[in-house]
Amino acid sequence: MMKYVLLVSHGTFAEGLKNAVEMMASKRGDFKAVGLEEDMQVADFRKKFSLILQEIKKEDKILLFCDILSGSPFTNAIDLINKKDMINNSLIVSGMNMPVVLNTLLTKDGKNLEEIHQDINDLKSTTIDIFHHVDNVEEEEAL
Repeated sequence: MMKYVLLVSHGTFAEGLKNAVEMMASKRGDFKAVGLEEDMQVADFRKKFSLILQEIKKEDKILLFCDILSGSPFTNAIDLINKKDMINNSLIVSGMNMPVVLNTLLTKDGKNLEEIHQDINDLKSTTIDIFHHVDNVEEEEAL
């Protein structure tokens, strides 16, 4: 049994995120991405996602990350997973960023879906922060 991390998005976001994560984690057969690109028909997106699903066996698990809740990539990916009768073998996450996807990819093996869900839940609020630059006037005056 394998756990696959699948990314779907509008445009090339999913492929770009996959590429960036692979710079840190190397290329892997259990990590795929598909985007609904500009001028692409939904039917073409569904065909590309269906080809990925063909590689996945019924006993495998799917960790699906989508860019936007209820967007076309989200709804079509879920529909195809459901048609393959794998919705109960899936963890579906709306919203994705590099720290969460990278952590999931590197730590998923040996964990069940509930443990992965908890890891994502614990990590999600710590992956986005606002950087506050503070000018040090005294330091500048000394120069």
